Amino acid sequence: MTPTNALTPTAFLPLIVRNYPDPLTRLGNGGYEDLATHLRALPEIADGISGAEWDALDDIADLGLAATNPEVREALDLMVSGGVPSAADYEYPVPHWNVQLQVLLRTAKELSFDRNDEMVIANSAVNGLWIAMGDVDVDARVFEDSVRVIEIFRAHPRYERIRDYPYRALLALFWRGTDWDSSPDRGPHQMGLYNYRQAPLDLDGYEWNFISPAVLEDLILNPIIPGLGGLDDPNEVVDLIENHFMIGGPNWVWGSYDEFIMINGRMTRTRNYSNPDFAVAYVRENGVGLGVCGDQAHLFHAVCKSKGIPVLTFYRKWLNPDGTFNDGHGNVLYYDPVVDSWKIHRTQWEMGTPRQMVMIVKPPTVLPGWSAWVDPFPFGSGQYWTWNADATKEQVQETFGPGLPNDQLEIY
Repeated sequence: MTPTNALTPTAFLPLIVRNYPDPLTRLGNGGYEDLATHLRALPEIADGISGAEWDALDDIADLGLAATNPEVREALDLMVSGGVPSAADYEYPVPHWNVQLQVLLRTAKELSFDRNDEMVIANSAVNGLWIAMGDVDVDARVFEDSVRVIEIFRAHPRYERIRDYPYRALLALFWRGTDWDSSPDRGPHQMGLYNYRQAPLDLDGYEWNFISPAVLEDLILNPIIPGLGGLDDPNEVVDLIENHFMIGGPNWVWGSYDEFIMINGRMTRTRNYSNPDFAVAYVRENGVGLGVCGDQAHLFHAVCKSKGIPVLTFYRKWLNPDGTFNDGHGNVLYYDPVVDSWKIHRTQWEMGTPRQMVMIVKPPTVLPGWSAWVDPFPFGSGQYWTWNADATKEQVQETFGPGLPNDQLEIY
C-alpha cells in the first residue's frame, strides 16, 4: 500500500499527514528494530525514498511481520548480523551498509513476495558478496540477475518442493558462485575469487566465477545428460550425474597444467579453471567434461541446481599416517528433502585415505571473515566448516552415506 502517489524524495512524510505507519516504523514496533536500522542506512533509503522504494520496504516489513515460519525471523536476523562486509577483509573500500539487505530491497522493487518467502531472503543473502566485492557494473548485473534467478525458480517444475526447503538448503541452492580457488599459480588467467581481495571484482571476474541465469535456465529446459529430464528423486539424479561424468570414465577428460584452452578470451590451463558456465559449454560442445575434481564439482553444482537440488562443495584432505597433508579432493554434498539430510554419493565415500580432514564450503552468508585470506589451504578463513579434522573413512561413509541431518550442518 502506498499512501501517496508520489512520495517526496526528502524523507518519510510525517505520520500525522499520512495517517499510516511507515514500513520501518512497523518493523521497529514489531520487534525488528535492528532490521529497520539496517534498512534505513541503505543508500537508496538514507536520502529519502520513492514510491517504489516505499512499496518495497512495505513488502519486506510484511515478510517479517506476517511470517508464520520461525525460520523467516532467523534468516532476517542472520542478514542483519552478517550482511555488512568487513573492511579488514579487502584491500580496497567496500560498502559500509548491509549489502544483503540492499539486494533484498532491489528484488522487492521488481517482484512481489509470498508469505514465508525464504527463497528471496536466501537469494539476497548469498548475492550480497558480489555487491561487497563488485564495481558499479557488477552491482547493476547482480541486482538484475538476482531477480531473474527468482523468476527462474518460481517457474521451475519442482517449485512446490523448492519453496518448502529449509533455509540452509535454500542458501545452498541459490549460491551460484565458485569456490575460493586455492593458489594463484594454478592458472595464468588469475580470475579466481582469491584475486578480488586486492582489487574490486569487475564484470569479467563476475561472469567467470558464477553460474549465470541463462546457463541455469538452459540446463532446466535442455538437460545435459540423456535421461536426466525424467528423473525427480535427488538420489537418482546425483547417481546419474556421478556415473556419467566419472573421472577416468569415457565422458571425462582429465585436465593438465601443461595444456591450455581459450576461456572467455583468455588462454587458461585445462584444470582448476573454476568457470561453471564454461564447464557446461564444454560438455555441450564436446559431449564430455574437462578438468579435475574441482572443475567436476562446479559442473555438478550447475547441473544439480538446475534440477532444484541444493549442493555444497564437500572438500577433503587426504591425511598421511602421521597426520600431515597428502592431497585433496572436492565434490558435492547434496540435500535429500525426504530425509532432511545431506549426502555424498557412494563413489565419493568409497575413495580416499583411511584418515581424512572433512570440510564443507559455506555460502557467503556471514560476510565478515568469509573473504579473509589466511593461506592457500584451507583457502579463505571463513569459507569452510570443518566437520572433522581427522575422520576415518568409515566415519565419512557412516555419516554422509545415509546423510548428515540438516540441523547439524553448520554453514552459518
